[in-house]
Amino acid sequence: MHNIFCMAPEVREAFKHVKTVESHRLEGRLDPRDIDVFWLRFERYFDDLYYSLTALYGDREDALVCFGAMFGRMVEAYSQRPVALKLLDLERQFTPQWFQRSHMLGYACYSVHFAGTLQGVRDKLPYLEELGVTDLDLMPLLEPREGPSDGGYAMKDYRKVRSDPGTLVDLIDVADDLRARGISLCLDLVLNHVACEHEWAVRDQAGADRYLGYFHTFPDRSLPDGSVLSSDLVVELASPMMRDREG
Repeated sequence: MHNIFCMAPEVREAFKHVKTVESHRLEGRLDPRDIDVFWLRFERYFDDLYYSLTALYGDREDALVCFGAMFGRMVEAYSQRPVALKLLDLERQFTPQWFQRSHMLGYACYSVHFAGTLQGVRDKLPYLEELGVTDLDLMPLLEPREGPSDGGYAMKDYRKVRSDPGTLVDLIDVADDLRARGISLCLDLVLNHVACEHEWAVRDQAGADRYLGYFHTFPDRSLPDGSVLSSDLVVELASPMMRDREG
């Protein structure tokens, strides 16, 4: 795609450096065709990645180490990505405005209210297809805290599906069935806050140095209680750099 020629000089040099230093991670993990596609896609979005990470973490002493770890996870995820999703990636890259097409129609619901379980959602897919739905948003589906949970948005674990509608395997089956019908699955990750029972928040409250930088902290409750996010159910996430600036 020759996107590299459109990059600013410093971004172009950064991309070339990453490709030189990190290419070994792909060898033996991906076949030659997938390696080529990986670098084409990485090149396409490197501008966004470079400027965002530089703005947030560019002055950290461990910035390059952290980037290397992140890149390794990207390679691992791509090596495990199903072929059907890799093809969908390419299709959407060729049609970058796919989500703005006039026929796009979203349908949002709680799975337990809509169909009882994730298996029930699968049973209702012919109905959604008949309506012309192209995107199904299953509202908070990941594991929330027990008790009051802000409608399921106070997340306890991003890696688990809440138990009442089903399991992660059930969710994968729903996603596969949706894709076969040309319908995209949307999920709310709610990455800007977590429940106080989340592992990160528990470790923060225990004083673990690494996790202290993940959150805003206050000397008392006057400021958070006066905000629109006032709640003792969530702990707001923050960049470690943000915490450094606030002292």
